[in-house]
Amino acid sequence: MPNEVGGNETCHLKQVAQKMKELLTHYHTTKNKTIEDIIDFHYKFEIVHPFQDGNGRVGRLIIFKECLANNIVPFIIDEQLELFYYRGLQE
Repeated sequence: MPNEVGGNETCHLKQVAQKMKELLTHYHTTKNKTIEDIIDFHYKFEIVHPFQDGNGRVGRLIIFKECLANNIVPFIIDEQLELFYYRGLQE
C-alpha cells in the first residue's frame, strides 16, 4: 500500500529497496557525523518510508542511537514537541 508521512508523499513501493541502499551507502560514507547529518538522514528515511507502520518510531530511535554513537547529546521528541517535529518534516 502507498505510504505518506504528515501529508507528504513517500517514494514508490518499488523504489524502497534501492532508495534505502542509496541512503545507507551515503550515510555510512560520511565521517564525523554532525547533528545535521543525523537529521538529514532521518528526513530522508521518513520520505523513503520503508515500513507500512512504525517508521517514525524507528526513525526517532535511529536519531537517538546515532547521537550517542557520535558523541552528540541526544534529544527526545515528546508529545509537547510533536507538532514542531511534523512541521519540520513538512518544511
